[in-house]
Amino acid sequence: MKGVRVAVFYTIAGILWIVLSDYLMEAIEPHLDPWLYDLVYNGKSMFYVVVTGILLFVVMKLGRIKEAESIRMGEVLNKVNNLVSITNLEHCITWANQAFLNFTGYTLDEVIGKTHAELLHGEETSQDVVNSILAKVKAKEGASGEMINYKKDGELYWTQFNLTPIFNANGDIESYISVENIITERKQKEEEILIKDARLKAVSWLNSHEIRRPVASILAITSLIDTEENTADLPKLIELLQSCTLELDHIIHVINDEVSGK
Repeated sequence: MKGVRVAVFYTIAGILWIVLSDYLMEAIEPHLDPWLYDLVYNGKSMFYVVVTGILLFVVMKLGRIKEAESIRMGEVLNKVNNLVSITNLEHCITWANQAFLNFTGYTLDEVIGKTHAELLHGEETSQDVVNSILAKVKAKEGASGEMINYKKDGELYWTQFNLTPIFNANGDIESYISVENIITERKQKEEEILIKDARLKAVSWLNSHEIRRPVASILAITSLIDTEENTADLPKLIELLQSCTLELDHIIHVINDEVSGK
């Protein structure tokens, strides 16, 4: 691609020089001595070669500098632990660092030309988050957030991403760079906390409601036993006491199961 640009530049410059130099020579011919005119006319080709040679040298030098900077940047990005990928304006991946490849299980050849949706999205990937990203890109803005992606082998993982536009010298967006941080472990811990919180709420409800009923019954029955003068009713009261005790024991087992997550 670089060679094509150089060839096009050289061709256009040559055509412009031929047209403009001939026009200029016609304009100055009446004002120059014949010998000076011949000197200028014969020297214009050499002048073109020298000038275009210098320009080509400068262009190629700048190109090499830019290429070297790109290589250095690629080397730096390959050393970071974050998953880094670059996409073009069609959302296709044009480059990915080694951490991205190692973690997702893809090779560079497999990801080049593919979109993140084709490679990483799956059943539990939030379409709302995807739509939000597409809306930001359409508005020529960056995007950030959290979402579920999938490795090549189908393993689910949580990622915290930051999508940033890359601008060219004219101020136009030429690509996007995505930097991802894997947060699966954090999300799992958050889920565990939510589950434990739900269990504690359930236990709290059992403590405040379910336990009160058999405990109140037991207290009432024991009070009756203490004050009951008719011993004929004692077997019935003892039977009720046993029933309330079994009910309380069942509730305690339920609470233990809730606490242990069974």
